[in-house]
Amino acid sequence: MKARSIRHIALAVALMGMILVPSFALGDLKLTKTANTFDADLGDQVTYTFFLENTGNGTLTNLVLKDSHLGIYELNKSSLAVGENYSMSVNYTLMEADVFAPLRNEAQANARGPGGSVVSNNASFAIATGYSGYVDASGSRVISPRPGGG
Repeated sequence: MKARSIRHIALAVALMGMILVPSFALGDLKLTKTANTFDADLGDQVTYTFFLENTGNGTLTNLVLKDSHLGIYELNKSSLAVGENYSMSVNYTLMEADVFAPLRNEAQANARGPGGSVVSNNASFAIATGYSGYVDASGSRVISPRPGGG
C-alpha cells in the first residue's frame, strides 16, 4: 500500500472520530494456595487447596501445578478460558520429619498463553507444627506425650 493511501485512510478514520487500537491476547494466571488448618501434629492430615484463575484476555492451555513438598500435578483441565477458575485439593499426612519446624511449601502453576507464551504464578503456605514430644535422657527424640502429661 502506498504512503499516500495510508494517509487517506488515517484521515478518514480521524474525521469519523474513530480510534483504531490493535488488540493482543495476553495470558495471565493467578494462583492461590490454602490449607484446612494453620497448625498440625505428627499423623495429622492437611488438605491443601489450589485455586487457579485466568486473569488474562486469552485462553490458557497445558496447565501444570508443581509443589515443593507435594510434587507435580497435571490438572484435570485442558484449558482455562478468560475469567475461568479451577480448584483442586491434595491431602498430605504429616510425618516425623515435618514436625520439628514449620511446614513450608511453595507452589507454582504454569500454563501456555496465546502465541505459546509461558505464564506462571507462585503461592506459598506455612503450617505451624506442634512438637508434642520430648528429648529423653539419652538424647533420643520421642514423638509422644511427655511422661506425666507435661
